[in-house]
Amino acid sequence: HISKLWRVQNASQWKSFAIQKLRMEMQGESNLNERMVWHGTSKTDPSVIYDDKQDGFMMQYARQGRWGRGTYFAEKSSYSHDYSFDCQNSRNNRHPFTAGEREMFLCTLVEGRSIHMPKADKTLCVPPLDSSTGTRFNTVTAIANGSKIYVVYENGRAYPNYLVRYYRGDRDKGRTPLAEKPPLTHEWQFDGGDDGWLPYSTDHQTLLERAWKSNNSQIQLTTARFQYRVDLSTMTQTNTIFQTVRAILPPTVKNRMATKGATLTRDPNVISRSAHRLQSLQQIGGQMLKPYSSWSHASSYTRSRRNATRRSCRARIDVASSTRSKKKKVTRSGRAY
Repeated sequence: HISKLWRVQNASQWKSFAIQKLRMEMQGESNLNERMVWHGTSKTDPSVIYDDKQDGFMMQYARQGRWGRGTYFAEKSSYSHDYSFDCQNSRNNRHPFTAGEREMFLCTLVEGRSIHMPKADKTLCVPPLDSSTGTRFNTVTAIANGSKIYVVYENGRAYPNYLVRYYRGDRDKGRTPLAEKPPLTHEWQFDGGDDGWLPYSTDHQTLLERAWKSNNSQIQLTTARFQYRVDLSTMTQTNTIFQTVRAILPPTVKNRMATKGATLTRDPNVISRSAHRLQSLQQIGGQMLKPYSSWSHASSYTRSRRNATRRSCRARIDVASSTRSKKKKVTRSGRAY
């Protein structure tokens, strides 16, 4: 069961990752084969990786495994669980933890050309040669402990997208309030316990939407019997008499309330974020770890990455065009005039 989820935002590592992908493309790799994979850090605090200003996953710290000295990633989380980080050993105050909780990374890996090696070879420090090209494979793959694994022997080949904190055993409602992801909705709803998700009244729908649009995080809702304090920053409502707290759920599809025709452009994943009542953005060790509960559209960092990619593509197109015609002059920014 997942009890906490952070999104890692590290511009330096992302640049190294993007450079590695570009280098592989320039070497003729037509299919980069990007994979979502798991990685456990064993006794190393995950902050060592997500705070790193260079490559994050570095070969210099890799230990020798069954397929040599490399960085190991797994298709199944069950494999990485054996190498996951015990929160009790944490020296970084990410968030209070409960005994038994562990952490691992969910990463994006550029596999490139790979060779499957059923038999272990502890002498490996680079991938074997590909006889068809005369160059080395990018990745070694194998099957271990019921999971496909990927071994890379160079830096910058993976980016740690998310840090996942989890626990095994029975679900703890205090740490994981929902047993499953609730359905999409076009109304504000609250957790009705055994009755499931229940919609607010029309008047309360209007008040909640108005508070949301005005960035007002605290409002009061009154019924015939009770009064509730609603916190839109944590997506909870509290009964002011009994102090019971329930999760609330915002609209995630087209809004059919007062502003007809308006479309809510909230991230659909906001359901699980708000319902689990995770905390907002945290600053950790100089790098951003953004909990998956944050209310935001595409961040400025994401937009800057997208714009940088577009500029890079334009630059390569302009350079190719100028090579053919020699009529276009390419500036440093990549724009032709």
